[in-house]
Amino acid sequence: MKLSDGQIITLDDNKDYIVVKQEIYRNNNYIYLMTASKPIEVIFVRQENDELNLVIDEDELKVIMELFIK
Repeated sequence: MKLSDGQIITLDDNKDYIVVKQEIYRNNNYIYLMTASKPIEVIFVRQENDELNLVIDEDELKVIMELFIK
């Protein structure tokens, strides 16, 4: 599935998320998501084929967050 910035998607938690930004790092597409309604939540996911996986590893998360700060 090809996502574009600004697109709204629904994840398995039944919440709508806005695709804020995407970055490619080490041949993986990382996506910065923000909930489309309050309370605002921010998550980072890794897209693998058509599946989105939450980034939960602390070391990986630190590196990924730095990509989105630039």
